[in-house]
Amino acid sequence: MNQLDSKTKTELSQFLTPAAGEPEAGWQKLKREPKKPTNKEVRSYLEHLTWLRSWIERLPSVAFIPAAKWRQFILEARAFDVADLKRMKSAKRYTLIVILIHSQLRRAMDDTVTIVNRKVSALHNNAKLKLEQYCLKRTRKVDNLIGQFHDVLTAFNEGSNDTERIKVFIT
Repeated sequence: MNQLDSKTKTELSQFLTPAAGEPEAGWQKLKREPKKPTNKEVRSYLEHLTWLRSWIERLPSVAFIPAAKWRQFILEARAFDVADLKRMKSAKRYTLIVILIHSQLRRAMDDTVTIVNRKVSALHNNAKLKLEQYCLKRTRKVDNLIGQFHDVLTAFNEGSNDTERIKVFIT
């Protein structure tokens, strides 16, 4: 908490109250989870990721916190709602908010990689299906052309003049 300036503390405190025109406080926005990866949702989630990254640039590092303590803080932060945070001492409140922002960025980055992998996999599968359909269509066309060529050769070999060859070909 001592590493935070007063402006950042004020901004972090705003996580506990909904902004004008917003249905929920920033605390709920911070806890956002990815939804079904539609194109619109992916864009929205990438905006969320950008928003989290902008916060990280202004916050102190938390790399010095031991892993066990880190996990405990994360569990606490995810369990608390806005009312619980408002009742806490400011030092713990700011600590939990800062740690949750760091944690959510890490989680959002992992989720983004998962979403991209799913989207690329879906594109790959769709492209593979389209390629198979294209090859099947082309194979049918080639088979038809070979059949027609066979008919032409048969007609050519069976008749002695052009009129007879055309009669063989038509029948």
